[in-house]
Amino acid sequence: GDLAAEGVGVIADPEVKTVEITPAHLFFVVASDGVFEFLSSQEVVDMVAMHQDPRDACAAIAAESYKLWLEHENRTDDITIIIVHIRDAQNGVTKRTPAAPGRR
Repeated sequence: GDLAAEGVGVIADPEVKTVEITPAHLFFVVASDGVFEFLSSQEVVDMVAMHQDPRDACAAIAAESYKLWLEHENRTDDITIIIVHIRDAQNGVTKRTPAAPGRR
């Protein structure tokens, strides 16, 4: 669909950044521009850090993104978020949180 919208400024080229993962990294976030239109990378990182369960963090980021879109526009953009918790390289284990009741 982006090709058809090219005339109004939609570009289909992704923004790509390469980062070396170190033991200091606890997680990484992949998200659409609908998230980063009104939230900075640091704000998203801070929101993830506030939640043990990445599903709760995704829900909070999506809700905040949606709210901010409607405060600034009469529409929203695609809001997609993926949060990946990284293996604890020092201990060789993956940090996991138990599923909340009703979430399987």
